Amino acid sequence: MKEKIQDNIVALNRGVALLRRIDDDLYRQKIKEVYEGSLGGHVRHNLDHYLNFLDGFLSGRIDYEARKREQLIETSSAYAIEAIEEVIHQLEEIADKEADKTILVKMESDRESVRWAESSALRELEFLLSHTIHHYALLSVMIQLSGVDLDPDFGVAPSTLRFRRAQTPCAP
Repeated sequence: MKEKIQDNIVALNRGVALLRRIDDDLYRQKIKEVYEGSLGGHVRHNLDHYLNFLDGFLSGRIDYEARKREQLIETSSAYAIEAIEEVIHQLEEIADKEADKTILVKMESDRESVRWAESSALRELEFLLSHTIHHYALLSVMIQLSGVDLDPDFGVAPSTLRFRRAQTPCAP
């Protein structure tokens, strides 16, 4: 579990580094080409999933639909950085816990009945990493549309980055 938590922390820190490079006007700006979303909206949405995971890890039940949707995370990059750093701290605190601990995850449904599926902490950490990279890919497009230069690896899955490195010939 330590390795998967570390992968998530690396991704979250990449987000922090990005937020430190942009101002709040860009952070709050709605980008019409990307569903009228804002960078802050994507950061908040992504962070909500981590917060729900951490709450659910302790209780044994994760409900990703019960997001707090804290507006200040959407509008203040400094506040978002603080929130991300707190999530990183909490992830570090659970790194030594049981990776295969059974966790129930609420399944999204339009039905009136609530259904829960069995999962594990390790599986949910893998989901969080994938979800984070997905939203970073959207952030990458949004930032590039705003004319800001960005690390070309931002928003690219770790497995893709490893594949690209393996394809690059070593210099003599």
